[in-house]
Amino acid sequence: MNRALHMPRTGRTALRVTGWFLLGLLVMLTALVILALTFDWNRARGWIGTRASEAIGRNVEIRGDLTLSFHRPEADQAGWARWVPLPRLHARDVYVANTQWGTAPQFAHAGSLHFLLRPLPLLRKELVFAVIALDDPAVSLQRLRDGDNNWTFRTPEKDDSDDGAPSRWTLKVERVVLQRGRLDLDDARQDVQLALSFGSIDDPSQDPYGLAFDVKGRYHGAPLQGAGRTGAVLALQDRDEPFPVEGRVDVGKTSIAVDGTLSDPINLTAVDMKLKLAGANMAHLYPLLGVNLPDTSAFRTEGRLHGTIDRKRGAVTYEGFTGRVGNSDLGGTLRYEGGPIRPLLKGELRSKLLRFDDLAPLIGADSAASQAKRDAPPAAATARKRGKVLPTEPFEVDRWDKMDADVKFTGERILRDEDLPIDNLSTHLVLRDGVLNLAPLNFGVAGGTVVSNITLDSRQKPMAAKLDTRLRRVQLKRLFPAIESMQGSFGQLGGQIVMEAQGNSVASLLGSADGEARVLVTQGSFSKFLLEAAGLNVANVVLTRLFGDRQVQMNCLAGDFGIDNGVMDTRAFLLDTEEAFITMDGTVDMKNERLDLVLRPEQKSLRIFSLRAPLYVRGSFDDPAVSINAGVVALRAGSAVALGLVAPVAAILPLVDLSEEQEMSCRDVIRRAGQTAAAAGPAPAGHSVKAQAER
Repeated sequence: MNRALHMPRTGRTALRVTGWFLLGLLVMLTALVILALTFDWNRARGWIGTRASEAIGRNVEIRGDLTLSFHRPEADQAGWARWVPLPRLHARDVYVANTQWGTAPQFAHAGSLHFLLRPLPLLRKELVFAVIALDDPAVSLQRLRDGDNNWTFRTPEKDDSDDGAPSRWTLKVERVVLQRGRLDLDDARQDVQLALSFGSIDDPSQDPYGLAFDVKGRYHGAPLQGAGRTGAVLALQDRDEPFPVEGRVDVGKTSIAVDGTLSDPINLTAVDMKLKLAGANMAHLYPLLGVNLPDTSAFRTEGRLHGTIDRKRGAVTYEGFTGRVGNSDLGGTLRYEGGPIRPLLKGELRSKLLRFDDLAPLIGADSAASQAKRDAPPAAATARKRGKVLPTEPFEVDRWDKMDADVKFTGERILRDEDLPIDNLSTHLVLRDGVLNLAPLNFGVAGGTVVSNITLDSRQKPMAAKLDTRLRRVQLKRLFPAIESMQGSFGQLGGQIVMEAQGNSVASLLGSADGEARVLVTQGSFSKFLLEAAGLNVANVVLTRLFGDRQVQMNCLAGDFGIDNGVMDTRAFLLDTEEAFITMDGTVDMKNERLDLVLRPEQKSLRIFSLRAPLYVRGSFDDPAVSINAGVVALRAGSAVALGLVAPVAAILPLVDLSEEQEMSCRDVIRRAGQTAAAAGPAPAGHSVKAQAER
């Protein structure tokens, strides 16, 4: 028997009421849908424009037709919201007003605009668009020098109404779909002017790319052009959804190519892509990437860039990159970390072959021609002063306080020329608060080592520098492998330079230096050809005057020099050859690049009578004058004066780490020279170069 016949009257009444209610609701919804579909929505253009204007604080106007249709919600909707159809508004000729100071007539215009609206948030006075599809949009972005821009809309909390209450309507956009259009940017603050045009890609084989773009303009005065592909759907709310990007942009002589994805591309909060960089100078990347890099020769690199892009909190890594700088290879991993005060660049770099010419921009020995080739700024492209030998090109330290760095570098081989390789270079570069430390800076050369600690403080004007460099066990036959006569030599080179200075170039640093230098060379040989190969022009001229153009066997060379305000004073100097003892006295003025030296030879044989007269070396570094005073005869007493100066040279030996055999050979020479000086009696006063010249 039917149970409904035995249902209480009240139950049947409630069931009947519920049925009629649902039927009425269905009829009402059907009527609303029919009304919505048949309603002339052009009458609602003003209402929608007013609500959108309230949400963004900028006048919004729909001038073309406005139509409505319904679409099923996206599959990712949860609960009963997935059953609520979404109304889709199609508007033509939509305009968004510009700021009062903007130069363009409108901020934005779209020939066709589709809104997929979520209806339920309307009850909370929220305009929530699941999708906004734009066809043929034109957007004009502008920023003034003081930072004001026309793309920052007023938020409800900053409403300008009289009572200070929040705006009654808010706007939220979840996705933007682009088809074709144009974007113009005029940024006076960053000195950027761009014109970007894009169009749809209809070829399914190019998925996930939906747009192709072209860009032209200027960046910091340099011409800019580029092209590429991007996705067509821009997710504004789901920051984890990847947005594909592929393209290349050329700015002046710098090229940037990318292939990968962005997350939250509006704010550029995350990136994972292959990055290729190429250009005339790494320093040009600072305005593009915000990373302070040194002046370099032409470069190109390729690696993976991933991380979070945020100059204050983000961290991005350029991982496993490889490339070349000039004719040198370079690779490694660098990590850029944003900070509240300064960002930090850290990582490790390596090079298998580094050419010395490619280091020139880093050490202030760059020529004007090289600077012009790598498109250096005019302020840095100063030619070397006429008649000067020391490099005068300034170090670029203006941005040292903009970023900190902690980078380790290893170079397997450094090549100045084919015959003078430098190997196993390692350094730890630390830049903090404008102070650069290279501690240590070590490398091997000719079987020996060079160990240095360098500090450069750009906070002081001019820059302050400290240098401590030690040479150990440099083998002469490996230092000059192309010279056959050197191959039988067992000689070694050692020394030390300790110096403090201030200046913004190599010339100015040496011209203000205080410190000392010591050098010791044992059991070698040299000739005019050797000195030419080493670039020692002054020594080349002196040797020719003393011995002629021939090979000379050397037993020991020892020197001790004091440096005071750029003037290097000879405290002690001895050169012992197979034919003569030669001592030297005088000064080398590095500030004015002047020489004032006297060499006093003491012959070992009567075969070289010319060695009995002092030899004067005076003049500029680039054009020294070497002469003999014919009126001065080197008497034994005069020789004793010279030999008496060699005694302090013995103090050099403990500081130079040569082998015991090599060290003893120089000890014998110095001991014999000291014994000869003692036998000759005390040295008379006034043996300086100035006194000799006056005599």
